[in-house]
Amino acid sequence: MTETASTDIEIETPPPPVVEKQDEFVANLSKIYQRLKYSKKLKTAMKEVEQDLLRLLDVKLFTVYQSVDNGKEILASFKGGDPDDDDSTEIRVPFSPTSLAGYVALSQRALVIENVLSSDELIDIHPRLQFDKRFSEAKGWNVKSMIIVPIKDEILLGVMQLINFEGDREFTKTDLKHAMMVSQMLAKQFRSSLQSTQGPYDYLVQKSKISGVELAEMQTMLHSMGGLSYAQSHGRVQY
Repeated sequence: MTETASTDIEIETPPPPVVEKQDEFVANLSKIYQRLKYSKKLKTAMKEVEQDLLRLLDVKLFTVYQSVDNGKEILASFKGGDPDDDDSTEIRVPFSPTSLAGYVALSQRALVIENVLSSDELIDIHPRLQFDKRFSEAKGWNVKSMIIVPIKDEILLGVMQLINFEGDREFTKTDLKHAMMVSQMLAKQFRSSLQSTQGPYDYLVQKSKISGVELAEMQTMLHSMGGLSYAQSHGRVQY
């Protein structure tokens, strides 16, 4: 009679499906959006969801820029992950291929940078593209990888920059997809804020139909004629 030895077989638990992870990301992002949506002050709300966004995106830092009225610059409106930030330093970035955020604002194309200190990697994107490391060095940050995406609907509303340090994981295509989803959420919030604060002709400036100087001249003329207040009060201004 032959005895058969039994052997214990370890069965590895398969990793959770990508779909489940994606659903979890969407659910958490939706919770963040609801908190932003019902807040009257965007900056205060962003501070409240700062840690949630850092965890959700799995990044060390993020910076949100908003487009400036002149249509030529973006202004850093919120910097997440920096406990020492006191908003005392204003960061304005011109639309230009010479900086990462400026390039994305100009081209309205997303970037994934494996190593911002690699001049070869940056030159492959644009021959004038550079990373200004003075600010990060002053902070003592060993910045390495970034994702930079435009925040836009019909027009550019801003730029979002995600940052990881030396030794952190590398960004993936999934990270880029998630960054784009967050930028779409911010675009909705920015548009809502703009609609509540814009004058009747500001949209024409943003669409480059008229210049800021022409807007000022138009407003002066209409005020002198009493036409602006009438148009605003009767809702007869059309874009």
